[in-house]
Amino acid sequence: MSQLLREYRIPIAVLNACQSAMINEQAEDAFASVATALLRAGVRSVVAMGYSLYVSGAKQFLPAFYRQLFLTGSVAEATRGGRQAMLAHPQRRGEIELQDWLVPVLYQQDPLQLEFAKQVRTGQPAPEPEPESKIPKAAQVEASGAPHGVIGRDSAVLELERASRRAPAGLLLHGLGGVGKTTLARGYIEWLAHTQGLPGKVIWQSFADVRSFGYVRNRLVEEIFGTDAMALPDEKKWPMLLQALRSQALLIVWDNFESASGAADAGVDSALPGEERQTLKQFLEQLRESKTKVLITSRSDEAWLGTTACYRIALGGLQGEERQALAQAILADQGLHLDAKDEDSAKLIDSLEGHPLMMRAILPRLAGTNARQLRQDFEQYVPQADSDDPVEQRLYATLRYIEEGLPAELKPLLYPIGLHEGYIHAHFLVQMAEKAQQAFSAEQTQQTLERLEAAGLVRALGNEAYEMHPALARYARRQGARLLASAADVSAWERGFVSIMAHIADYCTPKDLHEQRPAFDFFGGGFERALGMAQGAGDLRAYSALMEALATYAFNRHDLPLAGKRFEAYARSCEQLALEDKVASSYHKLGMVAQERRDFEAAEAWYGKALEIEKRQGNEHGAANTFRQLGNLALARWHLEAAEAWYSKALPIFERQRDEDSAASCYHQLGMVAQERRDFEAAEAWYGKALEIKKRQGNGHGTENSFGQLGNLALERRDFEAAEAWYRKSLEIKERQGNGHGAANSCGQLGNLALARGDLKAAEACYSKALPIFERQRDEDSAASCYHQLGVVAQERRDLEAAEAWYRKSLEITERQRDEDSAANCYHQLGIVAQERRDLEVAEAWHRKALEIYERKGNEHNAASGYHELGLVARERRDFEAAEAWCRKALEIFERQGDEHRAAISRDALRQATDGAKL
Repeated sequence: MSQLLREYRIPIAVLNACQSAMINEQAEDAFASVATALLRAGVRSVVAMGYSLYVSGAKQFLPAFYRQLFLTGSVAEATRGGRQAMLAHPQRRGEIELQDWLVPVLYQQDPLQLEFAKQVRTGQPAPEPEPESKIPKAAQVEASGAPHGVIGRDSAVLELERASRRAPAGLLLHGLGGVGKTTLARGYIEWLAHTQGLPGKVIWQSFADVRSFGYVRNRLVEEIFGTDAMALPDEKKWPMLLQALRSQALLIVWDNFESASGAADAGVDSALPGEERQTLKQFLEQLRESKTKVLITSRSDEAWLGTTACYRIALGGLQGEERQALAQAILADQGLHLDAKDEDSAKLIDSLEGHPLMMRAILPRLAGTNARQLRQDFEQYVPQADSDDPVEQRLYATLRYIEEGLPAELKPLLYPIGLHEGYIHAHFLVQMAEKAQQAFSAEQTQQTLERLEAAGLVRALGNEAYEMHPALARYARRQGARLLASAADVSAWERGFVSIMAHIADYCTPKDLHEQRPAFDFFGGGFERALGMAQGAGDLRAYSALMEALATYAFNRHDLPLAGKRFEAYARSCEQLALEDKVASSYHKLGMVAQERRDFEAAEAWYGKALEIEKRQGNEHGAANTFRQLGNLALARWHLEAAEAWYSKALPIFERQRDEDSAASCYHQLGMVAQERRDFEAAEAWYGKALEIKKRQGNGHGTENSFGQLGNLALERRDFEAAEAWYRKSLEIKERQGNGHGAANSCGQLGNLALARGDLKAAEACYSKALPIFERQRDEDSAASCYHQLGVVAQERRDLEAAEAWYRKSLEITERQRDEDSAANCYHQLGIVAQERRDLEVAEAWHRKALEIYERKGNEHNAASGYHELGLVARERRDFEAAEAWCRKALEIFERQGDEHRAAISRDALRQATDGAKL
């Protein structure tokens, strides 16, 4: 090493390692320490540590040292600055004042003045830390909601930094729930920003609600290349994305990744399918040795990813001074002080393995128990743990200690608490007790949850709702049964849990998505668990209620494969129960699923089966609902007369039975029929009639849809101010309701308005805001509509390549779903793109393909647009006679339908064709 140091003329060495300047008492050589050996080898200045140095001391010394080094260029001045910083902050370990400023020492044989210091003195600004504005809000430490922020984790940050230089693109940070994985990921990003190491872009993606890896990749494409790039075909888009990620330095974070593989405590329904997981794995493997890194947080070690795709970092508890720092913060919240000189306190803290959950659960007990007794009480349960992992053993002991701290009469409540998934509500826990015929009052359940909250095992959300730590749920399920008097009590609690979950689910079933979502976010895991328990117990009624709710929620979220599967299971359970009215309802719902899939024949068959039962039972109201749905089916097929007939058949029944909600729905649908016929006055009257009922009911429910349609009507009339007013009223209601999907629809409508006004930037912003919601919810119809409109934006910008890509992306969906109307719109726009390129043969082919559908469906207005474009094609060919004929045909329809805007455009085209014929 001496030879190497001399050869490369290393002038300075800074040794942060403890005791790097210490010489053994028995050493005969004065140069026996690492520091002095380096000095003898030719290094001119060596900074080292004469004794062991606490991390807290290094935190004071190093920033001040390097700051002074870069300001002055003097190693001696830098060492002095670091020692002064340590002297100024002696109280770094509880109440002990450390005088460890003597530990850093400098060995110097020849002072060295560093040249870069001159640049600072001549006024060149020092580099500033990366601004936090470069860090997405979701990636900032504050988003974690951690009560004490990031404490310690220096070694983990160092390991992450070193791992980022390895070949695998994935950095998998895994550990027990509650150990601080997400908080560390955010802290690591903040540290990179403070040390000028932040990549050019940070992208934070949560897998909590992701069901498609295509959605994840599309968001990356949008972030890196912009909105238009999402329209590119997959065979071009994915290689382009990989190339960009390989060549650019980006940091992508995939949080809550356990949802991707359906790991323990993750929702099974939100897990990625097997083929999607394989695609994700290949994606990471293809990024190997790239400049982009993907930081992944998961409770699982995700063994399925292998070793090529990712490098694993197991996150355990805090170490050394980090434990002391967290302990001080926890005790300070309780008004307590940590006595760092107390050996028993130190042993207690160490016995908790630095796990934040265990520390938050145990340390506050120091308010009433001394540290030695507390550790003895806690550690007596360690041998009872059913695990060889020492951390798991102590986690079990922590939870057992908390259990033993509960009053004897409250301990049995741990079992029903453990039946829940993720969240628990005190009110419903009381109702469970009543159903199970267990004598627990509201005060007792509240007291139990408050004690668990004090231990950090649940977190109060307000209104008697609590979020459970996963460790509590696992413990309560494994250990809770022994706290009950008998197996009969276990069965009684399980029946009570199933009964209450079925009751809540049944209440949620008829609600709209924005009303269902909060309940399913809270109780969804419980519904799934109760469903399995009901099936196992043979409780068909509870099973049926739970399955119907889960199927309806899947349908409302546009997860049609899951909805179809669950409605089929619901139908079978109803058939077993011989509940004909429920059977008819299940057939009706299966028809709706088929209709959304554009399988109109299957939908009609399901509605027919439902109607047969309803008529046989004399269920007039049920039949009316099916009539209305058959009207919706006819409207989707563009059979306007049939749709009107079905609505007119359902409406008198609803009116006679005074079902105002259903009647208002019929009025609204009749308005849509009138609007499709371009009879705007009749449409407005129908919408007004529906709106009157909704307003009279006083709850505003349903008015948002009428406002949206009135906005569409105003837009057709080119009354842009009125359209905007209606759309914003609709959007305001949907946002207040938390109706994300509805709000996305309103954003799309505002995009249409901006497009009509020629504000392309605003239009693109609206569509780009709506599209991720549709894609995340797998609403292909709405996504296809967004793709189409983004194509129109690109076309207006004369970016014909992007426009064609968007139209083809939309067309791929509409053709697959056999949505002829939407497909025809794509054909029409592709014809215009071909016109812009002067490819008249292709243009005519596209227009004729669209026109065939418009004419067959009786869509005169769109057909007129096709006639107009064929007129323009003929004019470009200088076939003025044909051009004149096409334009006259278009003009006649536009004038008859009162569309003066398009009529004016056709008149101008007709004039040009006529003038051309005269030449």
